Amino acid sequence: MTNLPRAGSLIHARVPRGFRRARVPADMSARVTASIAPVAAPGRTARAPASSRVVAAVTTNKPCVTNKLEAKSSRGRRDVAAGAKRGKGGKGGGGAALAGDTTLHVTLEADGSDEWRLDDVAEAIRAGGVGIIPTDSRYAFVVDLESRDGVQTLYDLKGAKDYKPMSILCAGFSDIDRYTQGFPDNVVAGRQQPFKLARKCLPGPYTFILNAGKDMPKVCLLDPRSKSKNCKARKTVGVRVPSHPVTAALLRRLERPLLCGSVPNLDESHDDDIQDPVSMLDEYERRGLAFLVDCGVMRNPASTVIDLSKGTPKLVRRGAGDASMWVDDDDDPTLSSDDEAWGF
Repeated sequence: MTNLPRAGSLIHARVPRGFRRARVPADMSARVTASIAPVAAPGRTARAPASSRVVAAVTTNKPCVTNKLEAKSSRGRRDVAAGAKRGKGGKGGGGAALAGDTTLHVTLEADGSDEWRLDDVAEAIRAGGVGIIPTDSRYAFVVDLESRDGVQTLYDLKGAKDYKPMSILCAGFSDIDRYTQGFPDNVVAGRQQPFKLARKCLPGPYTFILNAGKDMPKVCLLDPRSKSKNCKARKTVGVRVPSHPVTAALLRRLERPLLCGSVPNLDESHDDDIQDPVSMLDEYERRGLAFLVDCGVMRNPASTVIDLSKGTPKLVRRGAGDASMWVDDDDDPTLSSDDEAWGF
């Protein structure tokens, strides 16, 4: 027989303004979990848009499975896939204020039409949390650029050595001007000034390696041998201005750029360009991941990386962005594998 909520127990569900929460009738016991999802076509898996998911649960001592992602793994997770938008006077945007070490899982539409859900993500970043967000190339680990503990966690999650380069996600050219020495002034015969070319490319799937500016924080990472932290000044830094609507909306909510590094491929049986946020959540939620912004499975190549730190453009990696504006088509990338550019 199906277990039902105890009489008089309060159903904890977000309720539209103007409606009241209902108490469970006396002939019901235990708990109720209800969800609404679209019907999939034969042979396909249904994925409900964030705005169409409804989750209702009754307080219980057992974890509540709220949707297919929770059904797969419900370890220490809170989901913000459903909920009413808060009024202008409220703080945050759809995330319940839960205590404890939990991974905030926020599901958004890829076009950013429900960007208000990012308010809680911005607060988690300000608190030094490390999370995963979509970009116009790949999903990426991100953290506040000036959070030393957070930067250490990002490197640990990626399994990256302290010499691995990382990029920064910028809201626009003003951030690039502040944290780098800017684009070089040299002119390559037959091409425009680098700054003018960059204006044509950004926002977009490009990473430009520039000389770091005075405001760029040092990298302070734990030396596994001495167990002490070593701080090194960054001489160069990769800068990105992503065109993804969700990434842009998050950066607008923050005071400075995000340090970022792409999430590595977790399933060798799949194409390297395919990334599934469900797999990421299962892999990293117990390893210190603070939040995950889920825009669904993405299949995007990595960004095109152009090194401008020496003046003359040098192709580091061919990716999603058109490199022909910067180098000749027959120029070979300087990387032997994408693993060498994990941070980009």
